[in-house]
Amino acid sequence: MRWFGVGLTFVVASVALAAEGPEARDQHVLAALVPEVASVAPGKSFAVAVRLRMDKGWHTYWKNSGDSGMPTSVEWHLPEGFVVGPLRWPTPERIDIGGIVSYGYHGEVRLLADITAPKGWTGAEAILGAKVGWLMCKEECIPGEARLEVRLPRGDGAADPSRAAEFAGARAAMPAPVRGSGWDVGAYAAPDTKTIVLRIAAPAGSVAPDRAYFFPEASPLVDHAVPQVPVVVGGVRELTMALSAAAEGLPQRLAGALVLEGGAAGKRALEVDVPLMQSAPPQIAGATAAPKGEDIPLGVALCFAFIGGLVLNVMPCVLPVISLKVFSFMRQGGDRPATVMAHSLVFAAGVVASFLALAGLLLALRAAGQAIGWGFQFQSPLFVAAMCALVFVLSLSLFGVFLIGGSLMGAGAGLAAREGMAGSFFSGVLATTLATPCTAPFMGAALGFALAQSAAVTLAVFLALGSGMAAPYLILAANPALLRILPKPGAWMETFKQATGFLMMGTAVWLLWVFGATRSPEAVVMLVAYLLLLGLGCWAVGQFAGPARGRASRVAAWSCAAALAVGGWLWLVVPATGAVGAVRAAAAAVGGIPWKPYSAAALQGALATGKPVFVDFTAEWCLSCKVNERVALAPASTVDLFRERGVIALKADWTARDPEITRALESFGRSGVPLYVYYPAGKGGAPVVLPEIITPGIVRRAIEGN
Repeated sequence: MRWFGVGLTFVVASVALAAEGPEARDQHVLAALVPEVASVAPGKSFAVAVRLRMDKGWHTYWKNSGDSGMPTSVEWHLPEGFVVGPLRWPTPERIDIGGIVSYGYHGEVRLLADITAPKGWTGAEAILGAKVGWLMCKEECIPGEARLEVRLPRGDGAADPSRAAEFAGARAAMPAPVRGSGWDVGAYAAPDTKTIVLRIAAPAGSVAPDRAYFFPEASPLVDHAVPQVPVVVGGVRELTMALSAAAEGLPQRLAGALVLEGGAAGKRALEVDVPLMQSAPPQIAGATAAPKGEDIPLGVALCFAFIGGLVLNVMPCVLPVISLKVFSFMRQGGDRPATVMAHSLVFAAGVVASFLALAGLLLALRAAGQAIGWGFQFQSPLFVAAMCALVFVLSLSLFGVFLIGGSLMGAGAGLAAREGMAGSFFSGVLATTLATPCTAPFMGAALGFALAQSAAVTLAVFLALGSGMAAPYLILAANPALLRILPKPGAWMETFKQATGFLMMGTAVWLLWVFGATRSPEAVVMLVAYLLLLGLGCWAVGQFAGPARGRASRVAAWSCAAALAVGGWLWLVVPATGAVGAVRAAAAAVGGIPWKPYSAAALQGALATGKPVFVDFTAEWCLSCKVNERVALAPASTVDLFRERGVIALKADWTARDPEITRALESFGRSGVPLYVYYPAGKGGAPVVLPEIITPGIVRRAIEGN
């Protein structure tokens, strides 16, 4: 009974406070109905504001209240024939109380509506009434209500000068329409990752905003408590929002208020109402794919590609083949300059042709809807197994187990020369193939740019990349006299050749490790057994298919080798590629850092904590990645830094094909690994993209400087 009495008192008090008039107070909110005009003219429209003034610390809600609350409601009571338009809501603020995120207003808010008097209105006075309901919250929430009424005489409908400043402020608080603003906004859904992406392109020639936040009108649609992940790609700001678990399907359009700060935006709010596409749209106006929010002109991208290709020659992925080619040049040191020039040109042609073929394959697969990037072929276990077998066979040849082309040696000088040229071209192809797991400095920006452009531009960038890698050999072709700096041919070359064989064998071991990263231990044993069969076949060719052997012996040896190669592949390797390991190494701790598996949801959850986040985009077949892990991420100083700063470490393992990780790479203007992204502490901070090659100092500066 005591609580019934308290409740009855509250109801009576509320009714008493909600008496009709131009303004009324209910608890902690003073409500008023404020017309912009001093009189009403027949056939003319005028604005009316529903003004709510909240006591300090109290707030009311926007039309989508978020995780809690209730939107303010207005029920109009107007003279016959009067028509009222929809409420126009000012841009709300994000209200986070203990992880419960709502959208609303503190202090004062004015909701605007346009009212139109009928042309035939003959009344002397217009009585405008509104029943306003709201929910006022602080620590507790209390419903409020007011019945408001204003009387306006018939007149010329002129604005009341005393209210001009109030209505100017009310309109300035409204989000401006996107149309005519110079900004271009698009939206698409990614149901497989349960996210919605808003793409915001700055006006032509302008810089993308530093910060952005979107208030969606529809509810339930997005998870309001999960931070919206901001990424800049060229002149475009992408905002990724997690879908709410309560969302039932997707709307046809995405509407709401978009708040932009910094860059070309200054500080502004835009009213968004755009179609919600079901897949990523083509680039919207003003977009270019470039890292760190900077636009890369085509000329700069071509220079980056050329430099990146040049650096590939000293990357660990390519060194074994380059060593093999250096040996070939030394062996040709006594030949005529024209011969050396020809071999250099053919090797360079193999490199450039391979890059163009790779570009064409990438374009074709992407046109078919495949989410792939640089080094994609190493995501196929069959390809890795084939490369491992090929490199293993080449190493056996360097050890002298058999001689590639040996059976042709007696066929005449012409055939031997053709075999040599074919070998140079093949060396260029092999060098390019082994280069694809590596991303050299400058390459990431160039490749990310290339794969977001037209086919012609993509081919041009890949041509520049291949030309950069082939440049040393083209220089050698133009200046054969440079061979004089190399040692003269001699008996020592056999030792050098065998040493090169060990480099090739090391590459085979690395490829075996890559194969085992996503396969079971039994699968690795099966691949090793296949290499044993290949070794037996190569030995048979070396022993029984030499020039001194008869035709029957050579045919028998080659037949045996072919049977072992093909039969072993079908019997051992093909079944091994389906033997997936029970445990992936995606979240394995490296050097003591407690890595967690990456996903869009995991990233959003980590950002929601307000702690700094470090994302390592890597792959087991990426040698640059593995070197960076050992050099920059494994040292105790880096581990201690992560622990002291409370950095959440996420590992995006791209060893096997993962469309979600591919899209994340593309959002930073990249098409391959490695990529390192640091999100500073605090919600909504812009991510920091680190270079492809990192050191402990680079990691420390990124973390301590943000």
